[in-house]
Amino acid sequence: MTVDYDLADPLLIRDASAGRFTSRSWMPFRQALVPAENGAPRRGELARIWNLLQLEGKRPSLYRGKGRIGLNVVDLFCGCGGLSIGVKQAMEAVGVRPVFALAADLSRSALDVYAKNLRPLRTACENVENLVDYRLRTDGDRSLPDMESVYLSRDLSILAGDIDVFLAGPPCEGNSNLNNRTRRIDSRNELYLDAVVAGIALGAKVMVIENVPAVKRSKQNVVARALSLLGSAGYRIDNNEFTLTASDYGTPQERRRHFLIAAKSEQSIMMSDLRRLQIPAPTASDAQTTMTNVDIDKTVNSKSHISPENEKRVQFLVEREEYDLPDDERPDCHRLKNHNYLSVYGRMRPNQVAPTITTGFLSPGRGRFTHPSEPRSLTPHEGAKLQGFGEDFDWLRRTGTVTRSGYANMIGSAVPPQLGFVVGMGAVSLL
Repeated sequence: MTVDYDLADPLLIRDASAGRFTSRSWMPFRQALVPAENGAPRRGELARIWNLLQLEGKRPSLYRGKGRIGLNVVDLFCGCGGLSIGVKQAMEAVGVRPVFALAADLSRSALDVYAKNLRPLRTACENVENLVDYRLRTDGDRSLPDMESVYLSRDLSILAGDIDVFLAGPPCEGNSNLNNRTRRIDSRNELYLDAVVAGIALGAKVMVIENVPAVKRSKQNVVARALSLLGSAGYRIDNNEFTLTASDYGTPQERRRHFLIAAKSEQSIMMSDLRRLQIPAPTASDAQTTMTNVDIDKTVNSKSHISPENEKRVQFLVEREEYDLPDDERPDCHRLKNHNYLSVYGRMRPNQVAPTITTGFLSPGRGRFTHPSEPRSLTPHEGAKLQGFGEDFDWLRRTGTVTRSGYANMIGSAVPPQLGFVVGMGAVSLL
């Protein structure tokens, strides 16, 4: 896998290859605006500029040769589409036409946003447990799905044998370090296996399953059980787990995610292959410079109404140029005990990437979510930008159908498109 950049004024050119696929794309950009070192800009600088142009909503022109191959994609637990957007960008970068055959999610608003941006042939607003069913069998001291008993709903069964890339981001709440009640033993962790079973039953050539890094420590051993299933079904299961940090690949936040990439292929990918795709990330302040249309739609572009106590806290941070709230300014539940909640009620550092954007990013009391330079909370638009979404992504903000909490949930749960691009390149290289 390679992605190289060059300048042929007035164009910024990208040459990308993944396995047997290769192509060229370009965007207008004047070389005079690129800082040069020893007369020629480095790859990292050109890659950073390409990424910023995409965050601004610019779309590359693509070489569309005759006989361009189409690849069929299914995305379960698709959310608003961050993973699929990145995979789409990867496929197009190497000259492949993505066809999203089915997208499924339990959230109607997230699925509507996904459909608007990725135009899947079918959508299913369903719990994935209603799309795939199976019996369990005993295998030593653990239980595994009995693949001979698998039932697929009609939405899935009509696609069996015709899927190239299968994507899934099953719920991560059961493994999240923010979950103090059912962490590691949450029943939702079993949905990870549901996704793998669906991918195998569809006969997908490549599977990409995303979750939080702590999924490896699930007491239900869902990753180990998934690997056992995949190996029995003929998927290569060595060198297929990757924990990636979004800021290493151009996202203006430090989010970490675990990916399992399995393929019916003699080829494999290594972590070193993915590291070659690393690019510098914009800072939290840089990300804001790529925002447009901030004066339309109050739902997306308005700050939260926070309590008078929190108003006082954010004012304190900005006026005193502090980033960590001292204990004497914190609520009693923090102040009266030893704690390690340093980031909670904290202010983002403008010259660094943002912390992980969670579903609670609209409230300063849920993390380091005070605006980097103003005494206020973040807007949904700003959260989406820090999550790596470009200005061309349509949030249906003109329709008024999505609430602020709906935006927070879909944005905070999303996979940054930049990570989707990286694993998408990896998936395509295995076809």
